Amino acid sequence: MAETVKYQVGNDLGCGCMSAIFHFLLQKSCVKPLPTNRRNSSINVPKLEEKPTTKPSSANTSRPSRRMEAADFHLRRAQPDHHRLPSDPTGRLFLASSGTFGAIGGQSGEKYQFDPDVLKSVGNEKYKQGRFEEALELYNKAISLDTNKASYHSNKSAALMGLGHLIEAAFECREAVRIEPNYLRAHHRLATLYLRLGEAEKALDHYKQSGLKADIKDTAKAQSLKTHLHGCNKAKEHRDWSSLLKESQSATSSGANSAPQIYAMQVEALLKLHRHQEAHKIFQKGPSFDVDCCIRFFGPACSAYLLTIRAQVYMAAGRQRKCCAARFEDAVADSQRAARLDSSNYEVNEVVKRAQAMALACSNGNKLLKASKLSEASTAYSEGLEHYQYSSILLCNRAACRSKLGQFEKAAEDCTAALNVQPSYSKAKLRRANCNAKLEMWEAAIQDYEALIRETPGDE
Repeated sequence: MAETVKYQVGNDLGCGCMSAIFHFLLQKSCVKPLPTNRRNSSINVPKLEEKPTTKPSSANTSRPSRRMEAADFHLRRAQPDHHRLPSDPTGRLFLASSGTFGAIGGQSGEKYQFDPDVLKSVGNEKYKQGRFEEALELYNKAISLDTNKASYHSNKSAALMGLGHLIEAAFECREAVRIEPNYLRAHHRLATLYLRLGEAEKALDHYKQSGLKADIKDTAKAQSLKTHLHGCNKAKEHRDWSSLLKESQSATSSGANSAPQIYAMQVEALLKLHRHQEAHKIFQKGPSFDVDCCIRFFGPACSAYLLTIRAQVYMAAGRQRKCCAARFEDAVADSQRAARLDSSNYEVNEVVKRAQAMALACSNGNKLLKASKLSEASTAYSEGLEHYQYSSILLCNRAACRSKLGQFEKAAEDCTAALNVQPSYSKAKLRRANCNAKLEMWEAAIQDYEALIRETPGDE
């Protein structure tokens, strides 16, 4: 019996030592493995004490020997606490992977916050998912850590393209090819951006530098755009507005679908052809870029042209959700900035004079109208119309004066002229309906009233 107990203690000591060694090795691993049982694969809470298979002698049952206590102690220390998930001192549970950037590589994201290549890789995943803003943020972080990596700038350019920021995208592509002149993909992307922004010569140059990345269709589009831009310049020179409209529309179809200067040509042609409503629609449809970005990308002369065309749109049809005076103030501000950018341009300076005269006429007319000086107000609006007879705002305001003076027929004519410029001008339509009612032209009045009910059903 004594031999049995001795044998059992020896086993316990051996198990304790082996368990301690095994526990030491486990501490080196990141995650503790869950225990398995050969008989049962379910997770069990291990027992810290095991009863001997045979009963000890009566001499040893009252108190265990020192060897038994030592073996038990080592066994208890060696047994892992499998019923708890591993945790840090704060009590937060560790999983197989964690981190601020979505478990990069199965390790903590904090380790990779300052690794630009990993930031770029995660940005690529966001980009593939269509999450362009998140991708852009990651590319920006990568660039802040390593500004001389061309691929970071090229990928940032792609994210900016996805967000519609084409000029900023072109700047990033420029930086990519500056850092790495033989970066074919960046050259191809930059060429595509130049094509969309209406820069045909530069598009052709970078398609050439992109090597096999560019196909025949790419270069054919750029060549077609170059041809139509030449046609636009000739049409403008000869003041052939119909040809300018046609050539600028063809240029847009050639791939320059985000070129503000080409949309401006279409707007100018339509304004000169007195197709004001169409001009306003094209103006609203065209791309909207920050003026400072345009100056950096297109240069001062082209940017001055864009500002001048916008000022003329404001003078003709006004600006939505703005009062009369504010619309003309915008036109004055745009034309004056255009003059600062291209001071020697005669047409730009003429637009400045016209905008200032119309803004002054509108302001004076409004003050006189509020003071019930109707004849003087009507005269003030007429002075403004001498500078640009197609201003829907001044026409409608003069109609208000004339209707209050009892000149209903002239007032109705002004309203009709204003609606020819801006068919959606509901105030002019209502004023014309009231004038026709005063003239007992019931059919015309009813038509305008019914049109207003259809266009503004909730407006009583």
